[in-house]
Amino acid sequence: MKNRLSHLFMKVGDLEAAKDFWGKLVGLDIIQDHGAYVQVGGNTGFEIGLEEGEVPESPAGSIEINIQVEDVNAVYGDLLAAGVTSAEEPTTSDWGTVYAVVLDPDGRRIGIQSW
Repeated sequence: MKNRLSHLFMKVGDLEAAKDFWGKLVGLDIIQDHGAYVQVGGNTGFEIGLEEGEVPESPAGSIEINIQVEDVNAVYGDLLAAGVTSAEEPTTSDWGTVYAVVLDPDGRRIGIQSW
C-alpha cells in the first residue's frame, strides 16, 4: 500500500460544539462517532479526527484548515448567521480564488475557498 495522508487530528475544548461546527455548520459528514472521538470528512478521503481534551496553548494561527466550497459568500454568510466568528471577509485573488476565514470554537483558522 502506498503511504497517503489520512487525517488531521485535533484536541477540542468542547466535542459537541466541534461536531456541530464541522458537521452542521461547515457541512462535512460525520464519518465516525464513538462518543469520545468523532471523525468528519467529505467524499475526498481526507478526514479530521476530533477528541475532547485540553487544547494546547499554541498560537491559533499556526494551523489553518481549508475547505473548498461552491459559493464562499453563501457559506460565509451562513456561518456568520449561525454565530461563527469571522477572521477575514471574502476577497477575490488576482487569479480568481475567492477566500474567507472564520474561527472554529477553539479559535483555529478555517479557510473557505472556491476557484
